This record gives sequence, structure tokens and C-alpha cells, in this order.
Amino acid sequence: MTILPRVSVLGRWSWPPQRYAALLLGLVWLILASPYPPSLKSTGMLLILVLLVLNVLLGVASDWMAFARTATLDLRHVTCRNRAYRLAIPLVGAGILVMTALSIAGGFAPPTAVTHSLTQLPLGIRMRQLVALLELLVIAPTALIAWRLAADPALVAGRTEGLRNWAPALSIPLLAAVWFVAVAALPARTVTVQAAPDGFAWWGSTCGHFAAMKEVGYGFGGAVQLQTEVCWDGERVLDVWTDGRSSCTVDETDHDFALVSEDCIIWGNRLILHGRVEPLPGGLGARDVEIRIEVGASGGVIALG
Repeated sequence: MTILPRVSVLGRWSWPPQRYAALLLGLVWLILASPYPPSLKSTGMLLILVLLVLNVLLGVASDWMAFARTATLDLRHVTCRNRAYRLAIPLVGAGILVMTALSIAGGFAPPTAVTHSLTQLPLGIRMRQLVALLELLVIAPTALIAWRLAADPALVAGRTEGLRNWAPALSIPLLAAVWFVAVAALPARTVTVQAAPDGFAWWGSTCGHFAAMKEVGYGFGGAVQLQTEVCWDGERVLDVWTDGRSSCTVDETDHDFALVSEDCIIWGNRLILHGRVEPLPGGLGARDVEIRIEVGASGGVIALG
């Protein structure tokens, strides 16, 4: 009589670690690819580092087969890798469609800040979404190979594992250090936009719109933005703050990678914005930035930036 081994319910439903890592990778990717939540509240770099950790775990689990030279693989490995690349093509296509659909859906969401003239500032692709796109293109074959090998461990039984497989993990602290230096030390980027006159009239005066942005970290830090509607009649200058024509608030999309705070001072025809960008809790590596806008009685900009 043959006695079959008993398998516990927990063992029957448990998965190998690399499959849990692949599912967690997909969840983190979805958070970065989606416009929701509008702000990651300074956790953007942490999520990127989590992605890198999961990439390394899946790479080691698959023995980095997706990037190995064909001469180092036997026929079974080549077949497994080719199948993964064939499956990666529709997977990448589906991921891009998901990102596109989420971006379109985000366009119908209520605005989180005043957008009268800030839309004139160059927006570009958000860095969290760019990271998600690169992750999808680079790691999809590796994730598929690791998922496949979880069901057939014999495919990697004959391959040598060593410390060399963990070498890509060195990029994780290196990237964190480069990001911190970029936010804490590199010069801030200033972008200004002027539309004067802009067709808006206020009590017979001529009006123009002025916007400025200072960005720290080149997309991987934070930014402060100031916009103002200024009207003049040759003698007086008036800042218009009604109907959302002027704004001194932090936009939700400006602090995925750092906490951003700002306050404005209005003094006659002068507007001064003081902002603070904090990449880490406790103010470590914080940067103070300032934007000044001063408009003359004839509509000329005396100072902007």
C-alpha cells in the first residue's frame, strides 16, 4: 500500500518568495504610474528604492538570466528567456495602456490648486511616471523569468550563484546618496512666464499675468510656484487675488519626493515668496528658496525670479 505524504493547507497555498516579490513589485509600480494619490508626500524616493530592492531580489532569484550572455546559458535557459521576452512585449504594452488610461482619468479629476497661469509653466512628464515607465521596460523579462523559475527550480539548479549576483545591490545606496546631494547641493532651476497684457481688465486698468517657479532636485526634489495678476494704470499697481487669478500655494504634484512649504509677502507692488524644500524628515538637507516679483506702474517688470 502506497502512503502519500500529507500536505498542510498552509503549504498547499504558499508561494515561493519570488512570486510575492513580483506581486509587491507590481503594487509599487502601480502607485508610481498612477496620478493617484496626487502627491506621494515625500515618499517618492523611498518607493523607488523599494523597487530597486525588489529588482535585485528577482534578479538574484532568476540568476539575472534576462541579461546573461547566450554563451553562458544552456538550451533550457535560452528557451525560458526567449519565452519571457515574448511574454514581456504584451505585458509592457498593457502597462503603457494602463498608464495612459490613468493619466487620462487624472485629467478629469478636480484640480488640487489654482491653475489659471501655472499651466503656462512647462509641466512635462512627472518623474514618478517616468520611473514607472523605465521600470516596466527594463525589469519585465526578469520578473517573468523569476515567476517561471518558481514553478521549476530545476532550471537554476545547475547555475552557479555567488556574491557577484548581488553586485547590483550596490546601486541602491549609491542612488540614495546621489539623490540627496542633488536636492541638497545642486543649484535650483528657475522658470518664469509673463503674459502682459493678457486681455484681463480691472477698473479700467491694463492687466498682465506673471508666474515663476523654482525647482530643487530637477524633478526629484520639490518646487515652489508663484503666480499673480497685476493691473496698472500708469500711476498705481494692484495685485488681483479674486477669482483665483493669483496663487501662492504648494501644488500637489510638487512634493512627490520632498516636503514643500511656502508663504508669500505682499508689499505694495512687490510679491516675495519664501519656500522650503525638505527631502528628509527633521530638516536634513533642507533648502530655502525665494522668488521675487516687482512690477512697475507702467507694467514693466522690475524684478522677476
